[in-house]
Amino acid sequence: LSRYLDTRGRWHDWVDIERVALAAARRLGDRAAQAPGHQRLGYALALLGSYDDAYAHLGQAVSIHTELGDHAGQAYARNALSIALFYQDRFAEALDQARQSLRLYTAVDDRSGQALALNLVGWFHARLGDYREAQGYCEQAIELFTELGQREGLADALDCLGYTHHHLGRHAEAVACYQRSISVYREIGARKG
Repeated sequence: LSRYLDTRGRWHDWVDIERVALAAARRLGDRAAQAPGHQRLGYALALLGSYDDAYAHLGQAVSIHTELGDHAGQAYARNALSIALFYQDRFAEALDQARQSLRLYTAVDDRSGQALALNLVGWFHARLGDYREAQGYCEQAIELFTELGQREGLADALDCLGYTHHHLGRHAEAVACYQRSISVYREIGARKG
């Protein structure tokens, strides 16, 4: 349910469900199930602005994934951590987490994760004012998302590239990216986008 609840903006419901799921994983003593439970709960809490709780759960997720040697899981948790940091305008720290995530996804050849991390690295570069650097990462993300057929990621990356073009003074390109992004978000019913 996490993707559905996230894209529909039903974050309070998501937190409630993840708390139940995490409690079940703890009762079972299943560390491999606890890690993504912490990650999803932490991310949902960040969306609601409960940052202290979010960082605690995201830190637990990174720690457990590291303990289990799960590089893809660790990368996924670091992505969520980078987004939580972003919500508090901590762009340099967010960029560091996204870069670590990209390295981990690349090491395990997870192309979907690489696309996500590329877009985050691009977005955080843009928010730090490094628009030319951001453009390269966003374009790589668009290429990968397109190749993989991942529409929501594509819409996110187009939004990022539009932001980058806007700040580089390329307004026609920015408008084209934003319009394409909105169109894809509408197609998939992603209200958040």
